[in-house]
Amino acid sequence: MLMKSILVWCIVLLIRFSGTAQEDLLSGCVSVPENWSTTLYLSVKNNYRKIDIVDASDIIASTRIDSSGNFSFPQSVFTNEERVYQLHLSELENEIEVFISDYSKGGIGKNFLNLTADNKSPVRITPSKEGKIFGPIVSTNENASSWQKLDFSQRKYAQKAYSNGGNALNYYISNYHDELIEISDEKSSVVKFLTCHFLLKEDANLSNAYLESITDHLDFLEELKSSPKNSYTEHRLQLSKELDLVKLQLNGRQSRTETEERVQLLITIIIGLVILSLILILIIIRMRIRSKRTISPNLTTQEKRIKALILRGAANKEIAQNLFISPSTVKTHINTLYKKEKVHSRKELLLKQN
Repeated sequence: MLMKSILVWCIVLLIRFSGTAQEDLLSGCVSVPENWSTTLYLSVKNNYRKIDIVDASDIIASTRIDSSGNFSFPQSVFTNEERVYQLHLSELENEIEVFISDYSKGGIGKNFLNLTADNKSPVRITPSKEGKIFGPIVSTNENASSWQKLDFSQRKYAQKAYSNGGNALNYYISNYHDELIEISDEKSSVVKFLTCHFLLKEDANLSNAYLESITDHLDFLEELKSSPKNSYTEHRLQLSKELDLVKLQLNGRQSRTETEERVQLLITIIIGLVILSLILILIIIRMRIRSKRTISPNLTTQEKRIKALILRGAANKEIAQNLFISPSTVKTHINTLYKKEKVHSRKELLLKQN
């Protein structure tokens, strides 16, 4: 009889222990701001692009936070498949859909927290040592706290960029992307999809620095896109859309680069031809000048004598005396000489010979 009673009590305790374990799959302690609602909402996020948006249709459960800040969600709320979940608080009671925000300036941080979980590994939210609403995530599942690590990387990157004048985002983007990929390395597919929230942008006009950096991680994205089709359908569709946008801009950038290279080559050829033409023109001009200097006009013997005397500095009177002709005849010969030499003065004749 005694043995039977002990066995019954063991079964009761086992059932109670099992029930408690199931009730505490997601639990923890949070710091509720003064005058805020104590209702904590749990959502499931099937699209990584919406993990920072509260949608009433995503909410799967809610619970009350007790006076000590403790809460818990039962195991039955979660699925066997690992998924992204979101906890969020509202300032007003029964205000289910809110703009999730960062209240860091007020010291309480974000009013939401994303985590990765399934119905097997318990997850606990530990109290924040900094007085924020949500503290660190602790779990035997190393994927659970991936969002916190990714979010910290983003905030660190943004702070570092803006502390350098606010225009240094592109300067650090490559290191930032590498760090995101490192965080998700050897993690589950759902964590990698979560990484896409931080890694990819939906912008219609992405910067060259961003495109160059994301090119290094296209293999990561392509592999994730082709992961098993029976899981994470919405995540995969979102990735396909954003990856197509990246590829479109990469192709456009490549086309622009090729066009710019062709234009640059054409400009270089034109400039080269212009320079070559100028050089040829200068050569031709120099050759003509040189030819004018070297080709002697058809002078008579007397004109050659007069020219030689002029080049030695002889005046008209000296020329007349040397050649036994009159000064007027010298002038006539000089005028004819000037015409043949295509000059107008003794100075020009002297310069022509130099």
